[in-house]
Amino acid sequence: MARAFLLLALATAACSAPAKGGPNRPAGGGDVLPQDQSFTLKDIEVRGVAFAPEALGLPVMTQVTGRGKPAVDRLRKRVARKNPEADDVHQLVTALWSEAAAAGSRDAARATALREESRSLLRKLKASLGPRADAITLEMLAAAELWLGDNAAAATAYDELVRRFPQHPGARAFQTWLALARLRVHKIADAAEQVKSWRLENLDDMAAYVLAWVSFLAGDGDKARIAIAHALATWRDASTRPIVERDLLLILARSGADAASAGKVVAEVSESDTQKRYVLMFKLSEAFEKDGRYDDAARALDIVVDEVVKGQMPPDDLVGFRFRQADYAFRQNEPQRAAERAIVAHQALRACGERCPASTVQAVTERVLKLAQFSHTVYAKSQDQRHYRAAEKLYRYYLDLPDRSDSETVRGYLRSLEETKSSADPNAGKHDGEVMLNVALARREALASCYELALMREPTLEGSIKLSVEVDHTGKVAGAASDPAAGADGLARAAGCAIDRARGWTFPSRTVPGKTVLDIPIQFRVQPAAGAAAPPPPPAKK
Repeated sequence: MARAFLLLALATAACSAPAKGGPNRPAGGGDVLPQDQSFTLKDIEVRGVAFAPEALGLPVMTQVTGRGKPAVDRLRKRVARKNPEADDVHQLVTALWSEAAAAGSRDAARATALREESRSLLRKLKASLGPRADAITLEMLAAAELWLGDNAAAATAYDELVRRFPQHPGARAFQTWLALARLRVHKIADAAEQVKSWRLENLDDMAAYVLAWVSFLAGDGDKARIAIAHALATWRDASTRPIVERDLLLILARSGADAASAGKVVAEVSESDTQKRYVLMFKLSEAFEKDGRYDDAARALDIVVDEVVKGQMPPDDLVGFRFRQADYAFRQNEPQRAAERAIVAHQALRACGERCPASTVQAVTERVLKLAQFSHTVYAKSQDQRHYRAAEKLYRYYLDLPDRSDSETVRGYLRSLEETKSSADPNAGKHDGEVMLNVALARREALASCYELALMREPTLEGSIKLSVEVDHTGKVAGAASDPAAGADGLARAAGCAIDRARGWTFPSRTVPGKTVLDIPIQFRVQPAAGAAAPPPPPAKK
């Protein structure tokens, strides 16, 4: 089974002791007067990955040869004439491209120089032929442009190739590369218009993959999910299959699918391979987490336990799953559910034995206490009864554990919590800036996902926004705005997404009526994708 256990840092519970309670006097009588609050939180740095369709690699260069082995020097002399024959140019480009392949990574500079020479020859030939350019010239030029990173020029060449030679045997491959080139220059509307007549049953694996990405970026989540599942089920290149799997999970998590429907897609592409389904479902949970969708992340783990392995979980993996689920509940400001799941994770240690090292036991035990301390602090500041119940439950559970050297200290925490409750003054229950910052920080993944939505269109985009969130006394978000304002492009696109996400957040409640305004400065920075490497080798097909 997959080694699923991963300890997540609890961003908010590093305190060694909970905050002290309110004034030591009984609750006052009369109505509580409203009081508004506002906090400008510390800058939050959010890093995002510029995801892009990467599984296709690069097209294979068309080969044109004459009789016998071509003499490069002789071909160069013939091509240097005023009006060279197209066939001579094609043969010289073939020879140069072969030399570049032979040089490879051993002499990357020479390989690049040879390919640039090839492209220059093809560009000159295309210019001389004008509208009479043949299919081979256009095909070779388009491939050379892609290899050398000029996606706009490649799109122009493929567009002419597709329009003028619709019956060409390679027409579908040319259409696939054209749509991909358009995506790479962020002409999503043009790509969507191009593929709108495509039928999945007529597509090979590469075309289905591109259709998935075009649909995803154009906002058609249903079509994107069907197409990426089809692409993975039919994918022929083992070296790039992990990229297609990554993109399947990315699209499932970020196109509107819930855990149950996404899990069905994973089951279909896994066929009868339980191990494969197990791994993909765990990664699906991670994908939901990275999108800030913690309920679906937790549900995906339940599907693994209840449906994939039908309760036969490796005990150490079960500890890790429940540990994660406690963290997801914490991030959503659901203290009682976080407490319950943290206790379940700790109880799962009993069946773990030697499979769970001492470091794991310590981490899970410490999490129980830190969650209790955090909820204690929240209650002491705002008097949110949900956090009182969570803290009390966790403290009592912790005190029932055997052989704890800190039991007397924790009993003191519990007494302090109970004293805070008994002396609670409803006129004192207000929001605390540090607590509110920590709750906002817990949603960092949702903000990163919004940023990555913009990066898919502008991969080098960086900058800052200010998110303003208005929270009512119940902890619900009553309104949200941003600077810059929401828009369709750039940071405004990320800001609009952040506003939508923030409207679904919850914060601790407070006993004093009124609103709390949080101004949250967010710095967006690009980071490389995990494990990012050089482009995969080109598939051996057009």
